[in-house]
Amino acid sequence: MLEVQGISSTLFVWLSRRMGHSILQSEDAESHDPVSKTGAAIRWRIDQNGAISASAAKLRDVTRCKFSACGILDNRSKFTLQLLFHPFDMRLLVGIDDHERICAWDVKEGMLNCEWLNTNCAGTRITAVDWINPRHNSLLLTGSTDGMARVWRNPVPGFAASDDSGGERFVCAAWAAVPNLVDGGPGLVLEWQQHNGMLLAGGNSAQLRVWDLAAEQCVNRLPIGTAPFITSIASLVNSEHGGHGENLSICGCGDGSLRLFDPRAASSHVRKRSRAAAGSDVGWDLF
Repeated sequence: MLEVQGISSTLFVWLSRRMGHSILQSEDAESHDPVSKTGAAIRWRIDQNGAISASAAKLRDVTRCKFSACGILDNRSKFTLQLLFHPFDMRLLVGIDDHERICAWDVKEGMLNCEWLNTNCAGTRITAVDWINPRHNSLLLTGSTDGMARVWRNPVPGFAASDDSGGERFVCAAWAAVPNLVDGGPGLVLEWQQHNGMLLAGGNSAQLRVWDLAAEQCVNRLPIGTAPFITSIASLVNSEHGGHGENLSICGCGDGSLRLFDPRAASSHVRKRSRAAAGSDVGWDLF
């Protein structure tokens, strides 16, 4: 503790304790103790999520079903940019409006649970949203057109995305995922890889960035070649090895091409592309 002229400060002590570990990881040692309250809650969620996954697996063979409207949720905006269900709590739907407002809905009750602002810069909008760690204390990831990514802890209290500590919602991480993002185009495009903790970030930029969120650093920058910008990212993971093994990412670009990347490789060995025209075959060419 620093004492100067009778003024005491605990800032250094607080920063030492706060920055001694990744801000995306829990400080609670009880989470590893199965007989503690926190450990018991984790075990309950694992069992609950397993039951939900088993129930969903039975629907794989369903070839026909009837859809009907079961409710109307008024987001009170001109239009909705993003919609995202929670994979293990189907009551929860997150909607992003045309400004910077995030709304969380209880779909079962048809009620707005909570809403808050993403604290974007003026004139920007949210273009990406995803769940981090959906099987436990979920974090909500958002990306905006200014290239900033934000991670919200305890975004929706009382749901599967809530924090066991019952604390308030707050931003636990915020950084420039694509610092040189050019205005216009699709904005910030994000792809979260849960199995290895990597985040792919692109958009109207000459590079696809790979972020290690546990280490809180950019571990790779992959040039996208002559494509004007990235419009979408999808990951191909070998599920036979529990999500590990083959790890490829496909980026859709503004010129209609698809580009295949391996985020683990050097940038000079990862680029492939495919361009499809009407009636033509799709092939991959190394360049």
